[in-house]
Amino acid sequence: MGDRCYVELTVLTVHLPQVKKLAGDYHAGLERTEDDCSVLGYDEVNYGSLPWLGNLTQAGIAWDSRWHGGDEYGPGQKYLRFAPDGTIQTVEYADTELGTIPTDTLLDFINLPGTTVDTIRTYVIEGQIENGKRYLTLKLIGGT
Repeated sequence: MGDRCYVELTVLTVHLPQVKKLAGDYHAGLERTEDDCSVLGYDEVNYGSLPWLGNLTQAGIAWDSRWHGGDEYGPGQKYLRFAPDGTIQTVEYADTELGTIPTDTLLDFINLPGTTVDTIRTYVIEGQIENGKRYLTLKLIGGT
């Protein structure tokens, strides 16, 4: 069956019911909520790759996936976000590599007067919800 490991999937809590439905037969062994995000844990995932993550993407849901190492690979992470223009952005790297996520927009936002942790959280969360809707709109009109 291949090399299996433990995977944690993080999604916005507002998307949790839809994520569970799109996961199909995959049931999380662990579930916890941290602020506005929910973390789902999956045991025995083949090569650390949840095969239904594409379903989340197609539904306009941003996600973070972290996997533990297996016999043939090390631990790693993959993030999927939606840009303000509705396009998809992904970053994937092994924990042994130096991985960075582009933060120019967030850094510009942080430098605005009156920025607080709450305004940053709202910007990131509402941004992903709105950008995911833009992605779905582009799909409907054939723009992606």
